[in-house]
Amino acid sequence: MNNVVIFVSLIRIAPEHITAFVEAITPLLWSSRRARNCLFFDLYRVCGDEGSFALHEMWSVREDRERHLDGPIGKQIQALTADLGAEPAKVFEIEEVL
Repeated sequence: MNNVVIFVSLIRIAPEHITAFVEAITPLLWSSRRARNCLFFDLYRVCGDEGSFALHEMWSVREDRERHLDGPIGKQIQALTADLGAEPAKVFEIEEVL
């Protein structure tokens, strides 16, 4: 059984905050990628919707993801999306089908 955990967060940023969001989250992404057992931590922009982003993360150990969320970088990301978001982020745990 595969223990990898995958999450996608859909983030909607207010138009006037898009540049500030991208600039602020970039170093946090790099720090997150170096977190223990983080396999990837990538941000994508939704095509055709400039203010919508998808944060895609994969972890080999669930507890390390939870520690990351509770740690300083995770809290900074959460605060950033709350402060600059047009609406609350929607977080989904997903699993591979095929």
